[in-house]
Amino acid sequence: MVQRMQKTKIFLGFGPHMITDLYASFIVGMIPVLTARFGLSLFLVSLLTSVSFISANLTQPVFGYLSDRYGIKNLLIAGPLIAAIFLSMLGIAPAYWV
Repeated sequence: MVQRMQKTKIFLGFGPHMITDLYASFIVGMIPVLTARFGLSLFLVSLLTSVSFISANLTQPVFGYLSDRYGIKNLLIAGPLIAAIFLSMLGIAPAYWV
């Protein structure tokens, strides 16, 4: 029983992080769609991808502090949910500069 609880805790720790990383990588596969739909150059799409990855890396210490302060359980639930909502909105964006 204890070993099963440990496996559950490990999954709850890496599962949401894996999902969030998959969403961050999702934009790379969207490059052809973004260039065609919004008429963007490869430079602008590459800039979008770079800003996405850089902002994800720069905010990790902030969220580490927040998880220490408010509890990791809240962020494990809220983080992937917020990422899923905002990254899914990319499909309905009317323009690149929104």
